[in-house]
Amino acid sequence: MVSLKRQIYGLPLLKAYRLWRARQIARRPRPVREGFSFASYDMAFTEDWERAERALVARMLPDCAALVDVGANSGFYALLAVHAGKPALAIEPDAGNLVLLRANTRGKPVEIVAAALSDAPGTVSLYGDGDMASFDPRWQGVGTHFRQSVPAMTLDALLAARWPAERLLIKVDVEGAEALVLRGAKATLAREPRPCWLIETLDHLPTGAANPSHGEVLAIMQAAGYSAEEVSPGNLFFA
Repeated sequence: MVSLKRQIYGLPLLKAYRLWRARQIARRPRPVREGFSFASYDMAFTEDWERAERALVARMLPDCAALVDVGANSGFYALLAVHAGKPALAIEPDAGNLVLLRANTRGKPVEIVAAALSDAPGTVSLYGDGDMASFDPRWQGVGTHFRQSVPAMTLDALLAARWPAERLLIKVDVEGAEALVLRGAKATLAREPRPCWLIETLDHLPTGAANPSHGEVLAIMQAAGYSAEEVSPGNLFFA
């Protein structure tokens, strides 16, 4: 059940407030244990926030040409790549997240794509905001009024001319749309050398309903010849 506060926060007339809030946060970067500073919401500075995922990405980056961050949010992993001496491609559709992402990566070797990834180009609705923005209005249970229209493209189109014949580390964190991303990534899945993938895929929505994307993700990756290793609950590493 979504709180009344959250329902009010998502009203269309509060869009300007949501962007103002993101701009205020963007002005207050804070240090993280990896040795750089970035600006984000309080959750990203807790002791256990994505501890296993952070460690895995840091470990894999030296053997990869670049990080492709699908669902880049505030840009933590893009900054982690830069800190390791690697460029990053940060893909993020949410307007508030883009405020933070652009502020965090200004002047750094990070290319930002302000779009969602899906199985076909076009325009899609994104429901909710922040680290829980989703194609599925049931994901946060915020209702269909809390939405924004964003451009969509495929991962294959995005990577067609980028880093040919080089190994990539691809992180996918898209709140239930991961199967759609992979449907639009057939050529990317078959690249040589084979990319490494860190994919968040939950078997259920935060509201409790089954996540239809979960089983499809496993099937697509298995059919493409990848094996899975659990990094943390809901996060799988494929190589």
